[in-house]
Amino acid sequence: MNARGHAFGRLPGSKHPPNCETVLVVRTFRERAIEMALSVEPTGDLADAWTGPPDGATDSIALVTARNAYGREGREGTIERTVTQNWRVDRQKNVAGGRSNLQVQKNGANRPSTAACLIVSNQYFFQLDGPDTANREAELTRILRHGLNVSLDSWIQTTEAGPRGKRAAVVKVFEVRGEYSSPRPDFVSPQKPVR
Repeated sequence: MNARGHAFGRLPGSKHPPNCETVLVVRTFRERAIEMALSVEPTGDLADAWTGPPDGATDSIALVTARNAYGREGREGTIERTVTQNWRVDRQKNVAGGRSNLQVQKNGANRPSTAACLIVSNQYFFQLDGPDTANREAELTRILRHGLNVSLDSWIQTTEAGPRGKRAAVVKVFEVRGEYSSPRPDFVSPQKPVR
């Protein structure tokens, strides 16, 4: 067996002639999970951000779950509205292609009030129910929180030169990619595939 997990030789009980080589690929569960796991990747876009420090925004991110991140959007799309005081996570109007736009925003601030931005395909939410629901729900919750925290950590403030230099800030936009480590074998998308 080589370092990549390939075993070379004749399989026991094989009907192939002895000079025929059969390649058997052996992968551990961890290797398969790494290949298929959800991840967060930068989109290459920047979003205008709130110019004050984003201190305390992680409290709102900690309230995000796979179940409460999908649903209403816009003014009604705030996640756990009654719990947070200074920050909130909102589900903005859907972006093109059936994706959700989750944003951490400063309460009571003028635009821009965003401190983090994460794009999530709605397909991840549609696949939650079914066999292994708890595993997919935990995996998506973990990646949603991670993605919002990574975007929050990318917050950069700039100031124009001069005594009255204008302040501005930006955050990197991130997107959830990959597949669940325990996908639903019976899943059929309720929407047309994104091209």
